[in-house]
Amino acid sequence: PQVSLEAAIESFIAYKARRTPDVQRKARLILSRLKEFLAIRTKFTIIDITFSDLVAFRAAWVGALTTQRRNQEIMKGFFRFCMKSDFIAKTPAADLDAIPEQRPKTEPFTREEMERIFASVARLADEYGRRGQPIADQTKAFILVMRYTGMSIGDTAKLEKGDVQERRIRTYRKKTGEDVFGMVPPFVIEALNAAPHDSERFYFWTGSGKLHTRASKWGSRLQRLFVEADVRTVEVERRRRTGGKLKASSEIVKVSRATPHMFRHTLVRDLLECGTPMEEIAELLGNSMKMVEKYYSKWDVRRQARLEQRLEGIWANDPLTMTLAS
Repeated sequence: PQVSLEAAIESFIAYKARRTPDVQRKARLILSRLKEFLAIRTKFTIIDITFSDLVAFRAAWVGALTTQRRNQEIMKGFFRFCMKSDFIAKTPAADLDAIPEQRPKTEPFTREEMERIFASVARLADEYGRRGQPIADQTKAFILVMRYTGMSIGDTAKLEKGDVQERRIRTYRKKTGEDVFGMVPPFVIEALNAAPHDSERFYFWTGSGKLHTRASKWGSRLQRLFVEADVRTVEVERRRRTGGKLKASSEIVKVSRATPHMFRHTLVRDLLECGTPMEEIAELLGNSMKMVEKYYSKWDVRRQARLEQRLEGIWANDPLTMTLAS
């Protein structure tokens, strides 16, 4: 019997029940868009979907290429699940070509930018325009944790009080259940203890609602901080919004090209420049060696020094080089 697309999607989401809520949310989002797209083409069962349908669906995607790559992987995983579940004999997504990455490397903050960011915390306003000690103290503690642990904005938002042991903060937990801790300066712990806490369990989250929503709110707050500090800001034209609707008039506003993830890159740059082995950095970040080498190798001064030594060794034993140099 033919299986409806809606039933197949629900079955796939149930299959992902043990994955994180964020993984399930992303799967629901792209697959619900696929269902709406195919409904326009009057295709409601899995067996009716063709390769050309998926090509047309993908052609309408906009946004970051990294998001498009992720969505395509989810879609391919969905149709592989349908094939293994005997909903279809062959997956129509198998021959979708890879989406190129073309993502610019994220640059770390300069020392001068870091100074401006921390100097601007006291002037930061919340989403209602209020300025004061509570918002400044909590934001200062938040960015100190990101700066000195390399944790992502989501992991920092869900930081539990039980994750902090004296001067050590648990950065992540391995699949084997072993905890990985990073040591931080004493003033980071002092800022954490002095800042307002959102709950008895968490520093920066009440524990209710979705973590994705809380992380997004922290992202918006840090974006305002980067603009306040005038870090990598540009002027863009933005349409005015009234009552949830866009108006014809527009305004010029300042936005920052800086991202919270740049705190992580800043920490890695500093570690590499002082000679920290990549294996130890991968351990701290919870990344593979392959990922660390891909994104951070250009700051490894030891590798550069070794390369230069090898080149000088080649030149010293090369007759042509010695002839040209004389």
